[in-house]
Amino acid sequence: MATVYNKDGAKSFSHDGNSYEADENGHFEVPDEALADIAAHGFALVSSKPAAENEGEGGDPDKLHKPTDLAKLNKNELVAYAAEHLELVLDPEQKKADLIAQIEAHEAQAPEAADEQEGGDLDKLHKPTDLAKLNKNELVAYAAEHLELVLDPEQKKADLIAQIEAHEAQAPEAA
Repeated sequence: MATVYNKDGAKSFSHDGNSYEADENGHFEVPDEALADIAAHGFALVSSKPAAENEGEGGDPDKLHKPTDLAKLNKNELVAYAAEHLELVLDPEQKKADLIAQIEAHEAQAPEAADEQEGGDLDKLHKPTDLAKLNKNELVAYAAEHLELVLDPEQKKADLIAQIEAHEAQAPEAA
């Protein structure tokens, strides 16, 4: 089981036929297997809360930004970390070493990504030409995070891009 919170302050949600209610701290206890799915909907591990929210809980979110600490995370925590901090969707069925390798490769390609979360320049992802560089899972995560749009990762990549572009065209102020 994992303890998560919702960045938007949700007090309840359903996943895989089960309903979950937040405790008095706004935390949910969910099965580890749910982490990958719910991360795209604004849920994150309590240990990855911003420092101001983590006071008194003993958490240090900066530890999660150090590659050497990735080995201390289990597979579901790695998937949640990638979704929360890198906007990278990973398959929790992969080997732990493969998940760590993908995270490290992503961080090496975009070392500024962690800094951009603090109000940096994310315009690169808003350019339609860059959507083609994302894989299907990254497109689904991008749509969920930036456009609050839920897409089916089983669709063709071209269809996902078309839906994102159509949504951005309808609401250009969201981009």
